[in-house]
Amino acid sequence: MELIHTFKNIVIFSGAGVSTNSGIPDYRSENGIFTNSKLKELMFSRNYINEHPEILESPEYLQFIDSFKQAQPTDAHKLAKYLHDRGTLCRVYTQNVDGLYQKAGLPEDKIVEFHGSIQKNIVYYGDPIPNKALEQVKKDLINNVEFIDCIIVMGSSLQVAPFCALPNMVNKHCFRILVDIKPELCYRNEWTDIPEVQGMYSSPGQVSYTKIGNRKVSLKSFWKSRGKWKNQFVYKMDCDKFSNQVMMGEEKYMGEAELFSHSDLSDESSDLDLT
Repeated sequence: MELIHTFKNIVIFSGAGVSTNSGIPDYRSENGIFTNSKLKELMFSRNYINEHPEILESPEYLQFIDSFKQAQPTDAHKLAKYLHDRGTLCRVYTQNVDGLYQKAGLPEDKIVEFHGSIQKNIVYYGDPIPNKALEQVKKDLINNVEFIDCIIVMGSSLQVAPFCALPNMVNKHCFRILVDIKPELCYRNEWTDIPEVQGMYSSPGQVSYTKIGNRKVSLKSFWKSRGKWKNQFVYKMDCDKFSNQVMMGEEKYMGEAELFSHSDLSDESSDLDLT
């Protein structure tokens, strides 16, 4: 098994779980915003905000935004800077708007804030993904995808489209690594049970893919079994712990993975052309 430091072009896809140790709550865990907040996802819906703009001045919302300003980067953010300094980081794609990769010293051109940032415009539910982010996806994951030899998905439950499709864009030879304290929550999403090919009994309008550039990409999660990726690893551990072990001694963490590349695992390959 090749170790992290042997890869030449690594892409990190990160979600709220990389920033919880910075004091920023995530969304779907036991202590997450959507679990405990009275407003839940309405607070992040563009339609709701347009109808109730006062929500942006509510104590609950302001407290959440203030948590970004007070937060400091942890090892999960510093890992990206570490890989950049080694010359092996291609890009970080993050769902987070907290700016902690910048605070960790990572150059702006290495960061794609897929859902915006507090310094710029936050992308709420119902908003389009920034064109700049989509153009970078095309460059990295379509035009130059053959150069990507490893991806690390950290702290994302992969429940939000189209971000959840991005890890599915890499070629079958690419190593895929998932790091999450509860990776089982990443194994399914709302598109899991939708058939790739629509039949006569399919619900109207149901699709399990998105279009990025000239490619159709599956929105499903392919982490529970090996799928088309023969080198796939799942780490049930804190993102900071994983990052620290990579930075302090790459050999340690490899034994803690659930290895999904055995022939006795079921194949969940997508019918779409994801190569």
